[in-house]
Amino acid sequence: MHCAHKTVLLNEEPLFPSGEEYRLIAENAQDMIIVIDPKTLVFKYVSPSNMRIMGYTKEEFLSRSCLDNVHPDDREYVAARLISAIKENTAGSIKYRCLKKDGSYLWLETSGKMYESPDGTSGVILISRDIERRKLIEQKLRRQVEYQNSLINNMNEWLFSYDANSRLTYANRKAIESTGYSMEELQTMSLFDLAVPEQHEFVAKQVEERFKLGVSNNYELFVKFKNGQETLLRIKSTPITDYSNSEVNSVLVLAEDISEQRRMEKEMTRLSQLYTVGGMAAGNGYEIRNPLASVRGFLQLLQKSGDFAQYNRYFENMLEELDRTNLIISEFLLQAQNRIIDLQQNDLNQIIKSLYPFLKADAVMGDKTIVLELGKIPEIFLNKREIRQLIINLVHNRLEASPPGGNVKISTWWQEDEVILEVIDQGETIDPEASENCGTQFLVGKEDTEMELVICLGVAARHQARIEIINSDGKNHFQIRFKVSGKSP
Repeated sequence: MHCAHKTVLLNEEPLFPSGEEYRLIAENAQDMIIVIDPKTLVFKYVSPSNMRIMGYTKEEFLSRSCLDNVHPDDREYVAARLISAIKENTAGSIKYRCLKKDGSYLWLETSGKMYESPDGTSGVILISRDIERRKLIEQKLRRQVEYQNSLINNMNEWLFSYDANSRLTYANRKAIESTGYSMEELQTMSLFDLAVPEQHEFVAKQVEERFKLGVSNNYELFVKFKNGQETLLRIKSTPITDYSNSEVNSVLVLAEDISEQRRMEKEMTRLSQLYTVGGMAAGNGYEIRNPLASVRGFLQLLQKSGDFAQYNRYFENMLEELDRTNLIISEFLLQAQNRIIDLQQNDLNQIIKSLYPFLKADAVMGDKTIVLELGKIPEIFLNKREIRQLIINLVHNRLEASPPGGNVKISTWWQEDEVILEVIDQGETIDPEASENCGTQFLVGKEDTEMELVICLGVAARHQARIEIINSDGKNHFQIRFKVSGKSP
């Protein structure tokens, strides 16, 4: 019995919908069903959902091509896809905009396939679905993503991410522009490629903490650009957790370039120390000058008494040394004065030219030379007396540091919004640490030149200028940068 029943089931005809049932399915479907002629693309059949959704009557549909209602911007693309599918007898789907009777456009997703009737006639059956709501959601999401990307790429900070292998996976525009690498280049690099070698061990520890402990942290890191330049970043790193498995899968980094801030902090420290020196000079200068004046007076009395005539040349030397000491103290007191200086428009080149004979004589006495290379610069606001003192002190200081037969070069030029006065010498290379502490430790060991750089720093500070010391090609470049406004001369 069991076998006989099984035979009946195997031989039973499959149940298919009848023609009437097909009609009921088509007329009650929510999707729009149409049949078009493969040669003319004219409608042969439209389901009731077409009239309900698009607003046209059946007669209006059947009197036109299926391409007539397609948006003009989409029509060429839709026609090409449809004709190609008909020729190759392939199925497929496409998204496009279609005109409704009320003049609005509706986003549709249409899939189609060729068919052939028992009587030998053929057609194309197309099933269209209203995807307007989906498109609106997609557009809204796309606009939101574009807005978020705009925010990220217009940030003044770096933003990048890396994975568990320390590979960089994303970087915003600021990070790309600052490092000089393209997005493609960055995505082939690791965090270690970006960090300076001296901090690789520190970086490894930070990566381990992010992924193993899942904790955020703030730290500072030196990174190098594509051109080899290095800069200091203040970094805030945050692990990103995959909530499906509660594991950290990447780290998001927000970084700020603080190299300029650090430079300004060092500059402020130097100025503070400079003012401390000035304060000490103001507090003790007069106390020192008074006994010096007394000593000088007694020496003059002894010199004039006649009892010590044989020691007259010693008196002259002592008085000369006392006068020089008094001059140095006077310079200290001058720098200690916290005063507003009178600034007027002056030609820096002209001030240098007027000092040239004096500077040249100073150089010749030491078997050295002075070279002038004065560029075209605008007049700037200066205190002429103080700038003269700055030039004299700085050039004399560098002449003392230069070997016999050497030269000191004085240059001026215009660069963006700064007029630069540069003094270049061939003396012993200045240690980088010493140049960073300029004003707190002296670069020339002779007692009569130690004061000169401190005086220069004071003059520069009162002119809101900055002094940079650069070592290049075995030469020391002292640059005084004066901020100016206006157009290039």
